[in-house]
Amino acid sequence: GGTVGWWRDYNARVKDMASQIKALGLAGFTAYGIFNTAYYTLAFTTAWSIRSVPANIGIAATWRIAGEVMALVWAGSQVT
Repeated sequence: GGTVGWWRDYNARVKDMASQIKALGLAGFTAYGIFNTAYYTLAFTTAWSIRSVPANIGIAATWRIAGEVMALVWAGSQVT
């Protein structure tokens, strides 16, 4: 259980997914890349549109918010 158990399960899932993609060859690799790109684009766009960004903030603050949104999207992808 705990962090060690989570890490063990996570590594097992990653190895299983990698072997599945490897078994499918170039087609599997390409499909994975396309679907992964589509997920992150859609999820980021949705999260960004929900997140209110004030109009009068600087570029550094905008990048910080974008990082927060990307962290949220990444965390969401780890749950599924």
